[in-house]
Amino acid sequence: MKTLLTISLLTLSAIPVFAKKKTASHVPPAFTIRVGLGYALPVAGAEAMVAQSHLQPISGSQTYDGTYTTYDLKRASLSAGFGAVLAPCLMLNEHIGVEVGVGFGIAMKKYSLNFTSTDPNNSGTDNFTSYAKMPVIVMPALVVSTGTNNVLSGYARAGLALPVAGKIITEEKVRDDQNNTLTTTFEIKNRFSIGLCGAAGARYKLNNHMALYFELNGMAISLRPKTGEYTSFIQNGQQVLQLINVSDTHFEYEYSYAEKSNNSTSQPTKATAFSTPFNNLGISFGLTIGL
Repeated sequence: MKTLLTISLLTLSAIPVFAKKKTASHVPPAFTIRVGLGYALPVAGAEAMVAQSHLQPISGSQTYDGTYTTYDLKRASLSAGFGAVLAPCLMLNEHIGVEVGVGFGIAMKKYSLNFTSTDPNNSGTDNFTSYAKMPVIVMPALVVSTGTNNVLSGYARAGLALPVAGKIITEEKVRDDQNNTLTTTFEIKNRFSIGLCGAAGARYKLNNHMALYFELNGMAISLRPKTGEYTSFIQNGQQVLQLINVSDTHFEYEYSYAEKSNNSTSQPTKATAFSTPFNNLGISFGLTIGL
C-alpha cells in the first residue's frame, strides 16, 4: 500500500507539467458518476485456505511419494479477476472531492491446488478449486485532482475498502486407488473487515459532461471468515450430505474457544480463525459523467 500511495503522490506532482492550465476561477461543487471496467492482479504470496477445518495453500501443487511431500506453491489473491465499478463523486471544488465507489466482481480468478499421492499403499489425487463468488466492495475515498476543468488532468484517490457481500467457495474432487470418488462444495461467509484502497490516474475531458479515465489502483485487505459449511457432499455419485453429522459439515471460526466445547454432533464445530488474502493491484478504465 505504501508503494501505491507513493505512485499517487508522484502522479499528482508530474501531471500538471503536461496538463493545460486554465486561469484560476471559482468552480462550484459538481456531482459526477464514474463507470468503469478493470482487471486486478494478485499481490499476495501463496496463502492458506480452509479445507474442512484445516489450513492449506490455495494454489499450486503438492506431491507425496510415501515418505516426503514436495511443494510447488503459486501466488494467489481471491480478489484477482475482472470487475466493474460504479462511483458517485462530489467534487467540492476543482481539486478536492469525495467519492463512494462500489466494486463488483464479475469474473473472479479461480485457483487450483492439486495434491497427488504416489505412495504404493495409498495412491490417489485430491484437487481443490478456490474462488470468490460475486464480491461487492464499498470504497469511500478522498479524491485530489490537478484540475477538473483541464482537458488533461491527473488525480489520486485514497480511502477505505469495505467488503459487504460475497462468499469464498472451495470445490474438492478426490479419487483414490480403488477408483472411489468424492466431490464437495464448501462455502465460507466472512466477518466484516476494513482495508485500504487507492488509485492514481489520468482523465481526458471529452466535453463539459463526459471524460475518459485510466488508472492504476490497488487494495490491501484480508478477509476474516466467520462460518463455513458444506453445501454438497457427493460420494461415488450419491449425495450424502444429509447423512453426515452437523459437526462435520458446519464450522464456526473463533479467535477464542475451548476444544472441549466441540462435544455435540448436532452443533457446528468451532475451529481456529484465519485470514484469506484479498490484496490486489490492477488497472481500470471507463467514463466519468457529469450530472
